[in-house]
Amino acid sequence: MKTLNEKLNGLRRELRDRKARVMILGLGSVGNYLLDYILSSGDEGLEICVAGRNREKMVSDVNIVKVASLIRGQNRCGVDVMAGVDLNDISAIRDCIRAWKPDALVPVPVHYTRKRERGYNQAEVLAKVIGGKMGIPVEGRLVRRVRKTLPQKLLGDRERQNNLKRAFKIDRNDVKLKTVIIIDDIYTTGSTVDACAAVLKCAGVKKVYFITAAIGKELL
Repeated sequence: MKTLNEKLNGLRRELRDRKARVMILGLGSVGNYLLDYILSSGDEGLEICVAGRNREKMVSDVNIVKVASLIRGQNRCGVDVMAGVDLNDISAIRDCIRAWKPDALVPVPVHYTRKRERGYNQAEVLAKVIGGKMGIPVEGRLVRRVRKTLPQKLLGDRERQNNLKRAFKIDRNDVKLKTVIIIDDIYTTGSTVDACAAVLKCAGVKKVYFITAAIGKELL
């Protein structure tokens, strides 16, 4: 079993060299620890947003973490505070997602042979539920998986990246979406999300976010 430091180092590798927006829901002991760790990466390309109910408390917590990071010479990225978010209220979390102003939800596709065997794509089912509840269109056929890849859970980090090379393709030439949210059922190393985001970016999408139902145990 991996130690906490090994898991956090895995997170650091995933965030390195990536223009990412990280949203931390709640600044309890775990949230503060995660914020401190991410700030310690010194990555100027990261956009960090913390969301919770009490602005005054969150600003205080963020400032404490930022001062500690500044003393270490690692404070290079900004932190936005989104207050008034009751993490026990699903509608408040819904408002956080709406703040991204998505044009559409894009579920991670499965290969047609796997979908035929299973009878459904779990990411698409999740996207349709979220889209239906929030009134956001779901583009289930925008990205197509053109290679039947091995299950990611069976592979190591480098094998996962190679497994997904040229696995996805955009099925339209006139993509007019500016902001999309990729939907997947589980996030482990981010290789699948990265591969989908890459083809969306190449098609002209300006901003790509993602939502996942769960995080794999290898990450945190």
